[in-house]
Amino acid sequence: MQLYYKIGVDAITKIRNFDDYMWKSKTLITISFWMGVVFMVFMAIFEHDVLGFSFHTLNLDNYIAKPWCDLFESISLFSMPFILINYFLIFYKKTYDVLLKNMNLRMAGIF
Repeated sequence: MQLYYKIGVDAITKIRNFDDYMWKSKTLITISFWMGVVFMVFMAIFEHDVLGFSFHTLNLDNYIAKPWCDLFESISLFSMPFILINYFLIFYKKTYDVLLKNMNLRMAGIF
């Protein structure tokens, strides 16, 4: 958990130093995007090499609705969970203020 908070504090400080406009949403989107990419790679390896099948596909025969279902599936599986996790662990009730005060900024050079 400490590594997660160090990454969050480092992302906040880098984005705030670069551009102070809408830094909360930029930080939330950036961290959530990279968490989704890592999870996507993990799921692809796990499903292909360990399980041998995919357990989160919608398997539609309608080719008109398939792109929309793929978009909904990718947002619901790879984006929304991480946006909610990051929001509640870093931004809810201004937790980032406590993290910025408590974390040693010299040690947070991860992101």
